[in-house]
Amino acid sequence: MNSINRSLSLRAAFFVLTLTAGASALASAGRTPIYQPIVITQPGAYYVSRDFTASSGPAIDVQSDNVEIALEGHIITQSNPSIAVIAAAGRKGLSVTGPGRLKGGGYGIHVDSPSGGGTVRIKGVTIES
Repeated sequence: MNSINRSLSLRAAFFVLTLTAGASALASAGRTPIYQPIVITQPGAYYVSRDFTASSGPAIDVQSDNVEIALEGHIITQSNPSIAVIAAAGRKGLSVTGPGRLKGGGYGIHVDSPSGGGTVRIKGVTIES
């Protein structure tokens, strides 16, 4: 391979690596990572960054309206059979999107109807006991 072709190949490889790294940074831009059991008290966008297990309370306890949770292909497990994996009592504007799985617990997602009504959106999520 001559020096011009080698230089073009190296530039192309660098460009692809740069685009890939940039895409990951953009994917999480403006969203808060979830990597362990959490109580969410602020509205906003959240994403699960790794598989994790909860046992003494909900894996994700939503205590705010207008919360978006992206599972990003991860598995959240609840080892206590009487507690929900995700709890959002009386909350409006909850969105949980997959792909991803919620395992164990008494409920995959427990949502009580908020006073005045509200919207809960669940898409692409597998819930298993």
